[in-house]
Parts: sequence; C-alpha cells; structure tokens
Amino acid sequence: MLVSTLSISQQIIITLLVVLVFCTSVSVPVLIAFIFPHRAEEKLGWIKQTIDTHRYQIGIWVPLVFGLLFILRGIRSLMYVAVLDSL
Repeated sequence: MLVSTLSISQQIIITLLVVLVFCTSVSVPVLIAFIFPHRAEEKLGWIKQTIDTHRYQIGIWVPLVFGLLFILRGIRSLMYVAVLDSL
C-alpha cells in the first residue's frame, strides 16, 4: 500500500501541475491561435512540419529517456530498501 506523506494541499498542487503539463499539447496551439490570430496557421504549420521531420528521433529518444529515468528510480528505491534492511 502506498501512502503519501504530503499534505492534501501539496497533493492538490502537484496534481494541478501534472494536469497542466499533460494539457500543454492542447493549450499551446490554442494560445498560439489567440496570440497570433493572423499568423497562427503559419506558426502551427511550422510546428507540425518540425514534429513530422523529427518524428523518428522523437519516437526513439522520448521513451528511451523516460525508460532510463524509471530504471534509475527503481534502482535507487531498491538500494534504499537494501540499506534499510541492513540496519
């Protein structure tokens, strides 16, 4: 069972930050359309072209980086448990 030691206000703040990060794929294009109403198509087209051009690299590096982060986090947790068990 996982129990957080964070207060409810800290949990709410973290939850809101996570939601904000995951909503950027929707909010960034909307913000561009509001900030540059006449040039939004040009700006969004450039973003789409850049993503299409680097799709292969993004598809390799993003999962690789997240995988490495999760592996390192798991190793660190295992080392922490091993240290606690040895005490």
